[in-house]
Amino acid sequence: MPNIAIRPKISVSIVEGKNLVVAYIPEAEPRQKPIYLKATGLPRGAFRRIGSTDQRCTDEDLWLLRGEQQPQQGSDLIILEGAEYGDFDERAIAEYRRERAKADSNAEELRYDDKDLLEAIGALRRIDGALRPTLTGIVVFGTSAALRRLMPMLRIDYIRVLGTEWVEDPEARFRSLDIRKCILLGLPVAEASIVDELPRGFSLPE
Repeated sequence: MPNIAIRPKISVSIVEGKNLVVAYIPEAEPRQKPIYLKATGLPRGAFRRIGSTDQRCTDEDLWLLRGEQQPQQGSDLIILEGAEYGDFDERAIAEYRRERAKADSNAEELRYDDKDLLEAIGALRRIDGALRPTLTGIVVFGTSAALRRLMPMLRIDYIRVLGTEWVEDPEARFRSLDIRKCILLGLPVAEASIVDELPRGFSLPE
């Protein structure tokens, strides 16, 4: 189903003694463009007519359709120089698929291969025909080696303070856990560390 209702104007004419059905579909208003398949979403659910074929739209097609000279995007879609597809951790991609399936087992993107999936969610961008990792892609899916090479300051610090005071003992101020993993793999480690620190039971004073 398209994102808006299509109402063609249909008429029947007699041509050489035969009925000819004519369907006229008026052009959509600029504010309605592009018309696309809701189940697929943008940009893959929109099509361009090229010659005698229908071709799926790309991000660049949508920018031109909207009259934009360049993509309007935030820093999360910046291309990281020196990053390549091999910098993605396959375990993180598998984890994303598992978590996405929990939220919606029928999600369209789960049927894509890994590259199409990463492009659909902005982890990859197509530049001059080549797929390049974005800042978001490396932060969310990057290997530990890629994070150290490309973003050495990116890490999760889990700090464990003994007692109720920040600096109770100057010689042993705190214990910390340095987690250098992408978000999808690093957050579960941090969560497990927090759960391990929680008391398993309480004793009542006599």
